[in-house]
Amino acid sequence: WGDLGQILLAYNLDAAEPALRKAAARDPEAFRWPYFLGRFHHLRQNIPQARAAYEAALALRPEDLPTRLRLAQLAQDADDLDRAGALVAEVLAREPANAYAHFLTGEIAAARGDGAAAVAAVRLAHHRRPLHHRQHRHY
Repeated sequence: WGDLGQILLAYNLDAAEPALRKAAARDPEAFRWPYFLGRFHHLRQNIPQARAAYEAALALRPEDLPTRLRLAQLAQDADDLDRAGALVAEVLAREPANAYAHFLTGEIAAARGDGAAAVAAVRLAHHRRPLHHRQHRHY
């Protein structure tokens, strides 16, 4: 079920969800199934389901930085800038050169109206990974 779910998710097909749920039921300790379910729901803007799935994935692998960044994206999109900032800060504490975390820091600063901090963070992100911008949100 898992392989099928991943293929269907790659094509952004709705049938991915039941396949990924069956994979998760068969292997509840596997990190990838709740992560992929989170991605499935995130792509569809099903924010509560995406958050729950990413949090389940993070419970299985607490050190996973990409999952923290996905949760930060969701928090930012929901205008929960404090939570988004805290999640990004956790990533930067462990991986100070993470370009995408710096980019999100800039977006959060911009959303708060702090233009100077936003520009500084985006410049730092660009320095870490040139040509990085929002359309490349595939960390």
